[in-house]
Amino acid sequence: MEYEKAKNKVVVIEWIDSVEYVDADWKDEDDAHSLRPVNIKSAGILVKEEKTHVTIASSIDQSDPENLKYGGLLAIPYYSIIKRSDSGQPLSEDFY
Repeated sequence: MEYEKAKNKVVVIEWIDSVEYVDADWKDEDDAHSLRPVNIKSAGILVKEEKTHVTIASSIDQSDPENLKYGGLLAIPYYSIIKRSDSGQPLSEDFY
């Protein structure tokens, strides 16, 4: 696999995420009505764009250019995205 610098630009994505209570306790009506989705802001290296979602990574291991490895992968559905800011620039040559 060849590394494509132009596609791996830094992006910031604001998006809506679902939420749930972390415990399994029963909740009263006030608790049930107060649960709301949360606004998230994520930044990362653009890995791939599909028709349904965008994938970003927090890190790329390039020690083997033929077998890149990505860390901190996150796939965000387009319908959840509120705002997206692209740097428009690939990562600097110092990164590679």
